Amino acid sequence: MDIWEWVFDQKEVLDELGEEELLSIMDNISSDVVDGRHKRLDQYIDSGIQRARELGLGWVEVFLRHWRLQSYVLVRNKPKDMIKEAISLLEFAHRPENKNCPQSICVVQDLANCYAIFDGPGFFQERLQVAKENLDKINASWPCYICISAEYATALIDAGRYQECIDFLNNCDNELVKSGEEKDRSELLFVRVQALVLMGEYGKARDQVKRVDTDDGGGSNFVTRKSVLKALIAAYDGCYDEAEKCLPEFKKIKVFSSEMARWAKVKFMIASEADGAALTALINQFKQIVIDMEDRGVYRDTFNTLGLLAELYARVSDSEGLEQTIESMVRVKSFLNKDAGAENRILELTQ
Repeated sequence: MDIWEWVFDQKEVLDELGEEELLSIMDNISSDVVDGRHKRLDQYIDSGIQRARELGLGWVEVFLRHWRLQSYVLVRNKPKDMIKEAISLLEFAHRPENKNCPQSICVVQDLANCYAIFDGPGFFQERLQVAKENLDKINASWPCYICISAEYATALIDAGRYQECIDFLNNCDNELVKSGEEKDRSELLFVRVQALVLMGEYGKARDQVKRVDTDDGGGSNFVTRKSVLKALIAAYDGCYDEAEKCLPEFKKIKVFSSEMARWAKVKFMIASEADGAALTALINQFKQIVIDMEDRGVYRDTFNTLGLLAELYARVSDSEGLEQTIESMVRVKSFLNKDAGAENRILELTQ
């Protein structure tokens, strides 16, 4: 299934109509998202959507709104402002005149991403349901099959069902082969590596991450994700020097904010034997991270990173910083969809 064929056909129509601006937007929007040119996207996206509406091009509107959600949610991690938009687009994309647009399936991923980033463990049931419903509508020949399968698999991880995740991914590979597609697709390998790390299978995780293709159309964000994942494996395996070498600089993580929480986890593990100025510097970075993530509505990751920050304050014997951080955890906990261990984490830090 070539979900881009209609896009190429529509571009030809726009060219004939002299719609140069809308044509340019459709040409550039996907690469602007994956390469992190979000400020550029912000400059044209509203006018592009408005022009698509004026022309009565519902499929083009679905396409543009989908990529705006990819930018805001998947890369910039701003679910708080986009959940209503994701629900609205899901309704619009499934209207009779739009439901045959291939991107109507992609819109499901956008909503699942919103739930996952807002509170992954708290919304894992909803994510499994919405992903399963749409996997039943397509087959492995659709490019969407990879994305939606990845959403289903990450929901299993957030539910703590790691072996089930691996079994599901094995079945995905079998379905891809039966459909004449290549298995070991990078997006699915990313999820497989995460599950293997959490299962303590670090050797297998290292082997799998080597197979992740850095030329998979994911742009700069893809490369950053792979670097952070390699650092995570090394850190869990106790190879802190290797983890430090793999880990991108803080300023880069501030651009590709989807990796902030994982970056913080690796940094915390690397700093297990640090003291003095190194810990103070890390505390200051973590304070920036939690402010940024809470502002964007990334509440579960904010809560978890606050827990790490609290442990850092305890290590430097800063009782005031520890108390304020636990207060922040209590506040952020109120935004979570489900507790999923949050109360126990707070009790652990206050004992």
